[in-house]
Amino acid sequence: MVFCDYVAKHDCGLWYTVEETSPRFFFANSQQTKCAEKFVIHMYDKAFNVRTTEFDIVEEGNVPLLMSFPQMRNLGFQFELSPQKSFLNCTRLGIWKHQLRMSKSTHLVMDFQDIAWYMSGVYFKTPQVTSFFSQHEHFVC
Repeated sequence: MVFCDYVAKHDCGLWYTVEETSPRFFFANSQQTKCAEKFVIHMYDKAFNVRTTEFDIVEEGNVPLLMSFPQMRNLGFQFELSPQKSFLNCTRLGIWKHQLRMSKSTHLVMDFQDIAWYMSGVYFKTPQVTSFFSQHEHFVC
């Protein structure tokens, strides 16, 4: 995978893990497949909290990472589309008028390195943590 090779060779603010999963996909041609693994991309936000986004790995065929509509809705993506250009706006990620490229198959293409750059400047509220170590052990320096 090109993305994995790039992340391994460059300090781009992204890293990934492969984890177990079990969703089933149904395709327009009546075929179906079950995924055994998912690809989890990690990045930091402004407060150095780790944030992730997940992609199920479909073994059949050769396709790029595809982001689902529920995932785009969860992030609050808004698209500005015209015959000449397409832009992404996402308040949650601090993205405004980010021009997207178009693939040969006319799908919009988003570069994860660009998204990592935006993510590094965004602060997400995190749940309150009682202690870094545990609720029973407290260390004083």
